[in-house]
Amino acid sequence: MKKDSATGQLKWDIRVSQELMTFYNSLKPRGPYFYKLKLADAEQCVSILANSYGVSCPKVVVNNSGVKRIRARAFYNKPSKTINMCTMNHIKTIFHEFYHHLEEVTNGIYRSGTAKASEHKYSHEFADIIYDDLRKKIKDAKPKSKVTSAVTVS
Repeated sequence: MKKDSATGQLKWDIRVSQELMTFYNSLKPRGPYFYKLKLADAEQCVSILANSYGVSCPKVVVNNSGVKRIRARAFYNKPSKTINMCTMNHIKTIFHEFYHHLEEVTNGIYRSGTAKASEHKYSHEFADIIYDDLRKKIKDAKPKSKVTSAVTVS
């Protein structure tokens, strides 16, 4: 969430670029759980997001033992500005962890609150909203098929 400078209200600043849409369209669904990203995909995804938001890009590493130890799918390490992920993570998980990075590097512009539960809630919402917006923009960008009727002439 970001505070609107004019109104003081908190609102979402969701940036779905053409580059992010192209990246998403290039992914191949992997199994029944769509769009799991390997390390190279996750690095490309956070690079696109960092560019869209005008912030530094977090480092992304595979850290299966660390992720399992804290019983998470991934986690963001603030001191090292690093997203630690499993071998493969869903794209929404990468969006979620990127939000933690965004909060950290913007000196509070995207600060969701001091309470850990609040921070976690907003990072989940950010991931859901950006994922839904991404899919909607891709769907809306597809040309509408024209339905034509066949006429038989005898």
